[in-house]
Amino acid sequence: MTVNIAWIRKVKNCEELWIVSDSRLSGDGTVWDQCAKLAILPGNRSFISFAGSTNIAYPIMNQVHSTIAVHRKAVLGFMDVIEQKGHILNVINSTIKSIKFEYDGVKDIDLKQTQFIFGGYSWVKKQFVIWKLFYDANIDKFVAQKAVKTFNFGKCIIAGDISKKVAYFLKKYLEEKAQNLDELMTSNGESKFNMEPYEVVRDLLYDKVINANNDFRTIGGAPQLIKIYQHSNAEPIGVFWSNKKDVLQNKSSIKQEGNATLLGRYLQEYENTDVIYMDPFSLEAKRIMSNNFWKDVKQGNEVEIEIEV
Repeated sequence: MTVNIAWIRKVKNCEELWIVSDSRLSGDGTVWDQCAKLAILPGNRSFISFAGSTNIAYPIMNQVHSTIAVHRKAVLGFMDVIEQKGHILNVINSTIKSIKFEYDGVKDIDLKQTQFIFGGYSWVKKQFVIWKLFYDANIDKFVAQKAVKTFNFGKCIIAGDISKKVAYFLKKYLEEKAQNLDELMTSNGESKFNMEPYEVVRDLLYDKVINANNDFRTIGGAPQLIKIYQHSNAEPIGVFWSNKKDVLQNKSSIKQEGNATLLGRYLQEYENTDVIYMDPFSLEAKRIMSNNFWKDVKQGNEVEIEIEV
């Protein structure tokens, strides 16, 4: 199980497509909090995420990645993301026909729990598009639900077993922020998403570490992020995090005392990466370009290129 949220973020006169997830896989008596649930698809123009039954969702997501990798039109960008969505649904629905369920009722349970979010930039529509892919038992197929304007804000879609509760938390959070209308309005007076969907997921994961909150047992680990730009390039965004209460609650020093994570995994000390890393609380984000990456971060002396996230 999991929680995924994809949304379109307004940045001045531009837009960005973001997706956030937790990092927990659980089942069969195990809990694993460093699992990638988001993937940039070959061609670097779209992403897919999964939620639900891991034994169904994970193999399907791997098949989707593989089929895009060998599809020349998709990799080179000749296939628009809208056409790509149809191709992915065809692959998913063909794949599930090969699954043999040994017990009655397992099929409906596992398939109904399995959801994906797929999105990217459409050069045909000249806009970002997002869909939730889910199983419709009435027709025994996965179908697509397009993202719509949410809570009178921008387009957003939520997947996962706690999606209804997360939608409630997001609505409440937006209502609280709406007291400062300047934060939520564009120059032409339209409501906009900034990083609120991420902040809601972050707060749920933070609460699990700080207060040992087990209300949502199916989520955990660090928040993981992918961003797609309007120039049709995607990249993962690293997040500083810690599973230790005394480290995470000291928000001002999370970069020095915590660890960098990428798609849920804590990086090794010797890894030197060319990735944007984000402070989970201040939302300050920088691409760190130092050969002494970890030494610089721990000392607070980053060699960096500042960007506006």
